[in-house]
Amino acid sequence: MKSKNFDLVLFSSVFAGLFVISNVIAVKEVQILGMVVASSFITYPLTFVVSNIVNERLGIKEARKVVVSGLIVMLVIILLLGLTYYFPANDIEVDNAYRLLFEKNIVIVIASLVAFIISQVVN
Repeated sequence: MKSKNFDLVLFSSVFAGLFVISNVIAVKEVQILGMVVASSFITYPLTFVVSNIVNERLGIKEARKVVVSGLIVMLVIILLLGLTYYFPANDIEVDNAYRLLFEKNIVIVIASLVAFIISQVVN
């Protein structure tokens, strides 16, 4: 039983970390083979791999717990970022960059939440 709990904590942590970093770095667009893509094109699919591994090893019920925990972590981070959005920075350039990152990130987070909800319903 302890091994199952450890696996659940480990996979939840990896999933949440990948999910958060994917949503943050997705703001930067890169050019790959002539196509413009979000820089999270590598990390975001790994979240699906992690949830599939959990599904295979621990079952669908645990996989849903992992996904929900990742979504909760992302929502908490967005709320905290939103709170700091209204604090003025000492440097106007930093403030402008932060505001741009946050404003674009909201759209990305909503899109990834919708993608995960749809994938979980379909799965």
